[in-house]
Amino acid sequence: MTPKLLAVWAMTFVLSACCFRCAPEQKSYVDVPATLDAVKKRAKPPEVVVTVERNTRPTSGGGGCGHSAACVIILPFLLYSAVFPDKFDEVSVIENGVETFHGLYSTSGDLLSARAKTETGWRELVQLDLPELGQRAIVEAAKVTKNEDGGETKTPTTIQSQVDLVAQYREKLAKKEGKQRGALLGEAASNLSGEGDAFVLERLSAADEPDESRAAVVEHTCRHDDHPERAVAFIEAALKHPGGLTAKETLECELATDATITAAATMLAEQLCTVKHALDARALEPHGMVPEKAPLRSAGVKAGVGKCTKGGSVVARLTLYEPVSTDEWLEALAQPEAEVVVDLTTSAEREKIFAALERNVRTPQMLKLAKSARFDLTLKEANLLLDLAFKKPKDWEARASVAGALVNSRTLRPQLEPRLKQVAKDEQRTAQVFLAMLGDTALRNALADSLSATAAQNFTSTTINDEDELVIDAITEIGCKHHLLKAGKKAAACE
Repeated sequence: MTPKLLAVWAMTFVLSACCFRCAPEQKSYVDVPATLDAVKKRAKPPEVVVTVERNTRPTSGGGGCGHSAACVIILPFLLYSAVFPDKFDEVSVIENGVETFHGLYSTSGDLLSARAKTETGWRELVQLDLPELGQRAIVEAAKVTKNEDGGETKTPTTIQSQVDLVAQYREKLAKKEGKQRGALLGEAASNLSGEGDAFVLERLSAADEPDESRAAVVEHTCRHDDHPERAVAFIEAALKHPGGLTAKETLECELATDATITAAATMLAEQLCTVKHALDARALEPHGMVPEKAPLRSAGVKAGVGKCTKGGSVVARLTLYEPVSTDEWLEALAQPEAEVVVDLTTSAEREKIFAALERNVRTPQMLKLAKSARFDLTLKEANLLLDLAFKKPKDWEARASVAGALVNSRTLRPQLEPRLKQVAKDEQRTAQVFLAMLGDTALRNALADSLSATAAQNFTSTTINDEDELVIDAITEIGCKHHLLKAGKKAAACE
């Protein structure tokens, strides 16, 4: 068994040491004392002596390990010292002067790993952490024989020769759905040292495996598999059948090949072309995509959007962070996908937002954009928003949006104040709210004084500099309620 393979074996069971009391059931498939109490019962002095020593985790540089026999067992852990338990119990069994067993146990008494003497050498035993399967399995990892020159030869022992864990995974998979299936398959791929690969590939290649499940496997193997070639094989199998979530996870995987990146981008773009709601698009929006593979992704997106409508093309490209010109964006506002297009646009794309306002494109979705415009406005942009706010009939959603946009533009107050003080009489309250948002603290306090005690408390509970939307909503709500009460309406929604 190679050092790297030993490290993988080690990782699968060392993680179980992090939380034994909340871990799944421990199951032993070999004849070995699985608990510290069991090994202590072997003591029959003076023929059989059992020693237990509490030790601390060795450092990554090997310090603290010394010449202890535990080093043979611990060595693979040194790569993962961050997750190895800080304290563990090292146990040795001496029979008639000869060591026959050496094991490491968690402080709660569960076996971590061990060496048990045989006629020709040793057996290496490990615990596999299989939380999705619902167990911590103790199995033999290798047989070790002594060479004439004093060295050792290790022969790996397959898990399947001891227990058919693949059959257990297959049985449990039949009872799982969606992402839970993916978690189970991901564990089988990562924790069985390659012995579960055929089973996982079989399921990923099956037409009836849910997209959610495939995506979970791609995510899991990308992050946890130390064998890039295996992760690539899983990704390629998962992409045999179209699925947006799988494509999204592939675009985020550094191990994905050039061909799979392009294919995933094409697949995802085609699916995004037909989404009807921004939430559906956001669910497929990749995060943390590999920068150096952006050209490959772009090539795939270009191929995918070739089959889209004009609006669908904009939706797909906005979701996948591809460039969309202002003219294309404005044209898409006239398409059936207009609502999705606007909902996907961020306030950072101010050129598109204000180009639309300038052309009098004022949909409800545009109001959401204006409300989230967390940037310093130009005077022209601020005046465009004020035009929107004072448009007849009164639209309190528009006014809330404008209040939100004005929060970060208090340097414009000297230029905007004359306009806000010259509005019609029935708009004075609204103008005062806007001035308060532009930083007029005295006016803000005066507004609070004119309200009921409860409303005033809500109004002054946060500072004028707070950019939280709750403040904006509270202030515009005050203005709304004032107008409703003035109109003789005791209870009404601010719409």
